[in-house]
Parts: sequence; C-alpha cells; structure tokens
Amino acid sequence: MSRPAVFLLALALVGVSACSPDHDSPGGGAECPTQVQQRLVAATTDETFLGIAPAQAGAIVELIDGSGASDALCTGSFVTPEWVLGAAHCLAISSPAARLHLGPSAQPIVLPLARAEVHPALDLALFQVDASAWVDATDVRDLGVTPIPASSGDPILSIGTPVELAGYGLTQTDEDRARRFLVESIVEVADTTLRVDGFGVTGACEGDSGGPLLARSTDGSLVVAGALSTGSATCRGSDRYVRADIATDWLTSVAGSYAAPASACGSIDAEGRCLYGSALWCEGDVLTARSCARTGQKCGWDAGASGFRCVPARGARCANTDTVGTCRGGSAASCDAGELVVTPCGTCNTCRLDGQTGAPYCAGAADPAE
Repeated sequence: MSRPAVFLLALALVGVSACSPDHDSPGGGAECPTQVQQRLVAATTDETFLGIAPAQAGAIVELIDGSGASDALCTGSFVTPEWVLGAAHCLAISSPAARLHLGPSAQPIVLPLARAEVHPALDLALFQVDASAWVDATDVRDLGVTPIPASSGDPILSIGTPVELAGYGLTQTDEDRARRFLVESIVEVADTTLRVDGFGVTGACEGDSGGPLLARSTDGSLVVAGALSTGSATCRGSDRYVRADIATDWLTSVAGSYAAPASACGSIDAEGRCLYGSALWCEGDVLTARSCARTGQKCGWDAGASGFRCVPARGARCANTDTVGTCRGGSAASCDAGELVVTPCGTCNTCRLDGQTGAPYCAGAADPAE
C-alpha cells in the first residue's frame, strides 16, 4: 500500500479530485536541515498490532468487476453476514463482486453483489451479496468468515490514536494484491472524516478505496471505524476515511444490527496488550477485554498476572504502555516486564509508528533512508 500511484478508480471513473496531498510535509524546520525520514516496510500480510483473528481478516474482501477483470478495483469489509461496506465511488464498477480469501491454501471465492445502497450525503455504500450465490451456505459465516461490525462511536478516536488500514491495493514492488495491513496514527478528526498520514513513507494506494480503518472498542471488539474515501497521489501520505460512527442510523436501516461473537485471540497472547484504554489478553483461546477507564484504573503491568491488566491508576507501572509501545510526548516508550523504557527523540527527530508492528521509533537524521 505504498507504491507511487493514484486511486485509479476514483480518479479515472468518477473524477474524484481530492487525491493530492492535503498535508504539510513533516520536517524539522530550518534548525534541522539534515533531517530525513527512515524507510519503513510499508504494509504487511502478517497482522499483529490489533491481533485480528483469521476469520475476521477474511471479512476484508476485494471488490472486483465480476464480468472478468481480475484486479481489485476497491476493497470492502463484511460488516454484517450479508452486507459489505465500501465507498460510494466504487459503484463505478460495472458488475461488482466480492472476492473472499479464506486462507493461504484455499481458492478465493467470488460472490456477486446484487444490490447497493448509497449514503445520501457521504462517500459510503453498502453492497448486498446476491442470495443466489449461497449454495451450501446461508451467509458468509458458513464460509468461516466473522463480519467486523461498524463502529458506533466506541472507541472515541482522537489525534495521535494508532489505527490500522487494510486493503488489497498496489504495493511498492507491484506484488500480487494480497490483503495487507498498515499501522498509522490519526492526524485529524473532522465532522465526517478521519485523516491518517504516512509522512512520506507509507499509505494507501490504487485498489484500497473503500477499505476499512480498523480499531478495537473498549469491550475488545474489532470494529470498522471508517471506509477509505480519498488519499495522497503519491500513495505515501495523507488518507481520508469517512467515519462509520456518524452513519450508524443509515447502516442499521439498510443492513440491520449485528453483534460480533466472542473473538479468537489472533496474535494477542496471555501477556496481553494495552489498547484504547483497555486491557486485552488471551484466556482459554478467547480474547478477554476490560475497560480500565470505566473503573478509574489504567492498563498497566500486573506482576501477579505476568501481563497487562487493569491496575490502580496511582503507581501504575507502564500505564497505558505495553510491549509494543507508543509515542509519548516526543519519545518512544515501551514496557519490558513492568519496566518503562523511554527513548527521547530529541529536537530534530520525531516519534513515528512502524507500519508493520505499530512499535514507536525516532525518525530523523540518525536513521537515514536506505
């Protein structure tokens, strides 16, 4: 998701003109003339940041032209067992179909999309699977896919919050369009959109339009926080997502309500994670979550549990910081067995997130691009 290109579908088919960079390039200013950006690996097929289970990853699908075109023209995600959320401009696809990838050894499944409903004011669309496509199944859950519900406002996302992009778009090396994930931070929260930024090294690209912006709610549920609408022409910059939480009434009126079942742990182990003010850990092959803020606590290191749990806010060790880490006031911070490790980035460096893992690092002249 970081090859210099444009969202061809949005530009060529429907004339979207907002795909040029809409942010200032990062830099240290005149006092830091030698600052350069560290090269990051862009997206990864091995998601680890949010701990997405394979059945949930299967809900993220390619939107293709079912009449014969093979490449992904857009990306979408099953938000209920029968409906795929994507971008309204993806309706330019003449015979839209959803292509599901259920595992590395399984053949993709193509499901025709017979009906589309467009939001009256936002770049959002819901695509319904053609009922005649179900042969040995009644809906996508019978195929081993767990839909990812759209966010209704939890978590409350703010500037600096790490989120995960997902899509089937082009890569920097023209690799096959496998499902890939990319961690970036929110840099702007507007009335109808969320904006993330790859700061010249990562971003969404052709084929990612309509793809989900993923986060976890305080109860641990994986949610679709938005759908990709427009992005940087360089595929290495600013990308804007339409917020799902402001479209809750429309989504429910079209697709009905859907509550996700208990989730598998994915990459989250018994030690756990601190995400969005909650503690998440694996217990008996089921993901367990506790909202620490609701009890006046913080997520931190619990020596008795040998992991990250909700602990008293006063004296909390590694408060809201886990092994993966986070950016804290110009420093890269992480927790090592209960000990907070902080690396100040200094005047001419900036704390950024690794696109693959979400781990913080200091970007600057000390880490030149390769």
